This record gives sequence, structure tokens and C-alpha cells, in this order.
Amino acid sequence: RFENAPRFGLVGKPLDMTYRVIATGDQSGQVDVRVSINGEQVSVERATIGQTMPLQVTIPNAGRNIVELAIDHQPDELTDANNRAIALVDGIRENLRVLLVSGEPHAGERTWRNLLKSDASVDLVHFTILRPPEKQD
Repeated sequence: RFENAPRFGLVGKPLDMTYRVIATGDQSGQVDVRVSINGEQVSVERATIGQTMPLQVTIPNAGRNIVELAIDHQPDELTDANNRAIALVDGIRENLRVLLVSGEPHAGERTWRNLLKSDASVDLVHFTILRPPEKQD
């Protein structure tokens, strides 16, 4: 099961999670844990039963991502239904930072400004320089 699974992660950046493998009875030792993201296996981790284990995954795309942990069916188990753990992680992108520098005001500049400000994923900084180019200081 996941001990710590954040709901959000930046796309393309490592995300730290923790999980624990729990066994019935007095089982101990180590097991192989398959880690899959959106149905694709990305790694196999070696986990100690009963201990919290760290996991670092990279979120591949924006939107909903499914991180799945699975272990193999053991011979003494009746079912393997509880050998999986799933966490949903929403991938978000960092905002694009735009510096818009304009000279004398005109309609095209206002269109660019409105277009960029309407997008929530854009951080816009706008400067208008009202100084004639022929003036020397």
C-alpha cells in the first residue's frame, strides 16, 4: 500500500513517494515490486516486508497518471487481488514565463497581451517603453 502519495506532481520532474509491503502472519524477507505508470512498467524495486520504502517516479504527462505497484502471486495465497496498490497523480506543467516589451502603443500589442493573459499557464510581465528612439540621453 502507498504510505505517502502526493496528488500532484510536475511533469518531467521526480516525485517522491513511499510504500509498504504488508504480509499476513509472520512473513519477513524481501520481495520484488513492479512499478508501472499508465500501464507501462518503469522499474522493479526490491522491498523489505513491513518497512516503509522510498520510491521516486517521474510523471510522464499532464493530467491524470496512474502509478501502480504490484507483487507476484505467492504459492500459499488464495487470491492475488490484494497484491496491487494504485495511486492517482495529476501531472501539472510549470507556467511559461513571458516578458512582453513594446514601444509605441498599437492594436497588435493589445491583442498579444490579451491572448497571453487569457492563458492560465502563462505568467506575463509586460513593459511599454514610451520613449522615442531618436532621443539620446
